[in-house]
Amino acid sequence: MALAEAPPDKDVAPDPLTEAVWREKVAAAQSERRQRKEAEEQLVLQTSALESAANGIMITDRAGQILKDIVAEMRREPEYRQAIRGDLELWGVDKVDGSMASIVGQIRCTDSGRWPVQREFNRRMKRRFQKGGIEIASAGQTILMQIPAPADVASDSMLRRAAG
Repeated sequence: MALAEAPPDKDVAPDPLTEAVWREKVAAAQSERRQRKEAEEQLVLQTSALESAANGIMITDRAGQILKDIVAEMRREPEYRQAIRGDLELWGVDKVDGSMASIVGQIRCTDSGRWPVQREFNRRMKRRFQKGGIEIASAGQTILMQIPAPADVASDSMLRRAAG
């Protein structure tokens, strides 16, 4: 004769095997949630980088065309025609660093024409880039600081009078 199974007693400790399985499932769910969140964050970063790269490529292409146009104009002018030996040799993007891209190339010139051509080219480049909305990176670092105004102007002036 089979004995009837007694209802589970609330005071009885849970089965260690069942508890271990439950903890394992909870840990797996947490791990999966964490991996999904990391994957989403990575996707956002990749999307941002791709958009920035596309903008950078457009700007460097536009900048390269402006540079080529400047040299072509200078070669047509009598003052620079004899000094410049050929078109701008634009070699491409040398490096991308943060928010700037370095474009490299050269203008072949005579020895005596090197400095006048370089100065005029730089002058025109600066003007064209400003006109075209292309920002030229500065060599230094700019730090902006917000300094709070004095809380009480009257007490501030009073302190100065006492000190002065």
